[in-house]
Amino acid sequence: MSIASQITRLQGVKSDILQAISDKGVTVPDGSALADCTELIGLIPTGGGLHYDGFVNIEGERYPYKKINNRVWILENFRNVTGLNFSSSLSQDNTTSYVYPISKNSNDLNLLKITGALYNYPAVKYISQNYDLNGFRIPSISDFLDLKNISCSDLKSVSSWANNSGNDKYNFCAIATGYVFSSNIINQLHTTDFWTSEHNDDSYGAVNFWFGESQSQIVQEENGYNNGFCLRLCMDA
Repeated sequence: MSIASQITRLQGVKSDILQAISDKGVTVPDGSALADCTELIGLIPTGGGLHYDGFVNIEGERYPYKKINNRVWILENFRNVTGLNFSSSLSQDNTTSYVYPISKNSNDLNLLKITGALYNYPAVKYISQNYDLNGFRIPSISDFLDLKNISCSDLKSVSSWANNSGNDKYNFCAIATGYVFSSNIINQLHTTDFWTSEHNDDSYGAVNFWFGESQSQIVQEENGYNNGFCLRLCMDA
């Protein structure tokens, strides 16, 4: 490739990065060098560019979406926190709604905009009952099972995983956020979990789907309300 071609390609990449930063509302302090932003940069998914069908505004946040199989999915982890309480220790108490941004015990809104939040299940219920999701919904078991015929590799981000990163063929971009149990972030860079809408108030348990480094397909589980997992939204195609 000629030098002129390389310059043209890099200028295009710069434009894409600037647009992505603008879309996500990420603030980079004046005078910052790249070395000052390693954590932010490391969490930005890489690859051949995000291909989506459109954008939806939900409670003031803008999300790209795309049809995958028989559903339309938002392509980023949910990050809205209106009406929720930031806490370093999650509770299963059904009368409370906590949110845990993926930011190592600090409420860092820059990281929240890139990675989304980790919610306990009372927060998920609060979102379902109080947010205008603009036609989208918290996925059911059947919604996630519609992805079952797609390999995890095709749904995982090409960065953020310590081992066995994905190729993100469908731009679902599952980031290896890890999860929160009590006050601990567990398996960051190795796993990610997503809540569903299906739960049992009597046992304080709810269904989630799990992505791991070595799994070929997503795995269905049930965990306690006090776990902190990611959230996606979908609708029928």
